Amino acid sequence: MMPLILANAQVVHGDPTVAPRLTDILLRDGRIAAVGERRTFDATDAEVLDLTGRALLPGLIDLHVHLCLTGAPRSDELYRTEAPERLIARMVGLAQRHLHAGVTTIRDLGGPEPGIFVVRDAIADGLVEGPRVLAAGLVVTITDGHGSWIGAIADDLAGIQVAVNGRIDSGADAIKIISTGGVHTRTSDLMTVQYSEEELRAGVHAAHARGRTVATHASNPRGMQNAIRAGVDTIEHGVFLDDETADLMARRGTTFVPTLVATQLFEPRADHPEIPDYVREKAAVTVPAHRDNFPRAVHAGVTIAAGTDAGSTFVDHGLVALELEALTRFGLSPLEAIAAGTRNAARVIGLDDEIGTVDVGKAADLLVVDGDPTERIANLRNVGLVVRSGRVVHSRWSDVAVGARST
Repeated sequence: MMPLILANAQVVHGDPTVAPRLTDILLRDGRIAAVGERRTFDATDAEVLDLTGRALLPGLIDLHVHLCLTGAPRSDELYRTEAPERLIARMVGLAQRHLHAGVTTIRDLGGPEPGIFVVRDAIADGLVEGPRVLAAGLVVTITDGHGSWIGAIADDLAGIQVAVNGRIDSGADAIKIISTGGVHTRTSDLMTVQYSEEELRAGVHAAHARGRTVATHASNPRGMQNAIRAGVDTIEHGVFLDDETADLMARRGTTFVPTLVATQLFEPRADHPEIPDYVREKAAVTVPAHRDNFPRAVHAGVTIAAGTDAGSTFVDHGLVALELEALTRFGLSPLEAIAAGTRNAARVIGLDDEIGTVDVGKAADLLVVDGDPTERIANLRNVGLVVRSGRVVHSRWSDVAVGARST
């Protein structure tokens, strides 16, 4: 099919230091072939799509997803009882929700093996539509620790090394280690520190030696500090963040994925009858703490990247736009929030040469929205067009065919 020109778009680059500009984009062979005035493009045979009044930006990235969970209360119970084949089908459908919301890359931080790898590979091979998936598989945690119901159990330093290498041998793109207790495991206490700095360093070294990044679930300061000093790449949640830990994170260059939307969406439905009492009791502490403590990271200058904890209670899939809105309520500018969901996130997963900004040569993973999200961040919800690897995979406009590809 013909090359595709996206014309007259307000292009939001992804780097917050680059001012948005009105320009044209040429897509060819699944990549961004040119950015500038279309009269200079060598593409006389190209189809032209006029995007006047609309903004174009890199496809969004969600760094914290659980495709095996639906967002309904007790969905972990469904995960544990559902047939593997049916679960795979469900995960494909949930992945597609992300894509239709303009999320073209996701990092799954806790899912069944090999099911999550089957979903990832089916999408990559073009068997089904979906976003690019990077998958951690089982989380590394202690006996009866947080996430043990979806975990590879490791109770000492040697066990962590075995568990990390086991995940990589199984096909993991990234590693997730549970450093502290959490909300959604009955036997887990929020203030528990599951691993020492030495144990975490062994796990990080094992992962980095084989080219994998490490994310860690960490809620309390001591657990976060152990993980930061051990060299993890991202801290997830950070509910009880204090100033000392925020400063350490900033100095070490550790990226923070706060998943603000997870507590934001839980709060108004905390009395839902299906929520287990132990979850409600712990959330009564974590919800206000998350809201009160996140600004410490902003003030310390910590690098922020976007993740939603999609699949956790009341967090549907495809809500990165809401996470970016939440970031602006805590002091980030719209451009900085968009960078959290594009450039910063791409750097975390080592794909910044491929995605995350609108640059020539990068994959044509793009989102077009009605209105200007740099003026009103909520415009990110007004998804008009989603392009994945140069192919239109979702469109609200009747004159744009889904499946159109730049070749």
